[in-house]
Amino acid sequence: MKKRKINAKSPPFNFLYFLDFFLIISILVLLFFLIKERIYLEQNKILLSKYRIYLSEIFLKKSEIYQKNKPEANPSSSTNFIYITPQNFSYLETYKR
Repeated sequence: MKKRKINAKSPPFNFLYFLDFFLIISILVLLFFLIKERIYLEQNKILLSKYRIYLSEIFLKKSEIYQKNKPEANPSSSTNFIYITPQNFSYLETYKR
């Protein structure tokens, strides 16, 4: 008997290599975006700390100005309230015929 030679036909392009290549490229892109995000977050942390320092300086200056120009009277004292007597309200008057 004659041995038959088996010719295995393969696709012209190996799809497993293509999928591996695509997977490696996608992982690299995701890592790149992850690194960019971390850098962005660190920059925002620095900017936020600068902004907090700036706000604290503003509030400190405002409190210093208030302490220098503090009014003599207590702002919550009863002398600042206006007392209106009940005779000034028209709905309290009795009806006269």
